[in-house]
Amino acid sequence: MLSRRSVRIKAMQHLYMMDRDKTLTQEECIKSYDQTIDNVFELFLFHVYTLVELARRAVEDAKKRSNKFIPTEEDVKFTPRLFTNPLIQWLATSKYLKKRAEEGNFDHFINADVLNRLYREFIPNEIYRDYLYGDGSISDLDVVLELYRFCRKDDDFNDMMEDFCYCWLDDKSLLIGATKKLLKAIPADNDEELFLQFYPEKDKTEDLGKQLLLLSMEEWKNLDEIIRPVVENWDLERLAAIDLILLKMGVLEFLKFPTIHTSVTIVEYVELAKQYSTERSKVFINGILDRILNILEEKEAIFKVVPDIRA
Repeated sequence: MLSRRSVRIKAMQHLYMMDRDKTLTQEECIKSYDQTIDNVFELFLFHVYTLVELARRAVEDAKKRSNKFIPTEEDVKFTPRLFTNPLIQWLATSKYLKKRAEEGNFDHFINADVLNRLYREFIPNEIYRDYLYGDGSISDLDVVLELYRFCRKDDDFNDMMEDFCYCWLDDKSLLIGATKKLLKAIPADNDEELFLQFYPEKDKTEDLGKQLLLLSMEEWKNLDEIIRPVVENWDLERLAAIDLILLKMGVLEFLKFPTIHTSVTIVEYVELAKQYSTERSKVFINGILDRILNILEEKEAIFKVVPDIRA
């Protein structure tokens, strides 16, 4: 579910935490990193659970319509299909999702007022109305995907996700993609197995993210010695903390990650500089990493098992 860029970001954030908080130990930092990976999956489950709870509003809507003294023709025809359709029911009856929701106290983080408003605003939606009253051309998946598209455009919905876990800001697009894949994979024989398919992959979280974090800690002073001669007229202590961290992570990828193209490394850290550092940082990071790469190549210090694609 997570991309390589995402785990680079998480490693960078934890190195920054250690830079800001000198009392934070390496063991605590690694533990925090592992917890962050778990939090991403927990947010994914909360994301899905919230969608089910939003669809559940259709049941209450049906009760209110049936109790009207003078129901309209639309009220008479209305059914809670949004909740009772097989796709949502598969999620609503998932023992694994229910267990994780109870363990994570998901209901505490649900803002009922937001879900009630979202449901009311979804009622006039053309796809939803066609699903309820049309010719049957709108499938269960169609309407659930439309409901999902509708709610994730809402600021309050996004705030609810961020309140549950700050990683929503960094991983939103990846979580949206994973949720769509899950919805399209339903039904499945084993609910737990299906959900766990979306747990962040170890080849990214362990082999890249955690290794970057561990090696940065171990090689911190050695990396200073590689970078210092290249950063003309700059004391390392005067560099922006994020810029120095990105440079060190980039050099580590040159030296310690033989399956990652050097050109890919430079592109990735330039992008992270654009997103997380100052306006001028992208040019600075690009220039310094390129110069360090040339020096290391001249010393034959870089070994890659993939061809260089800079050309």
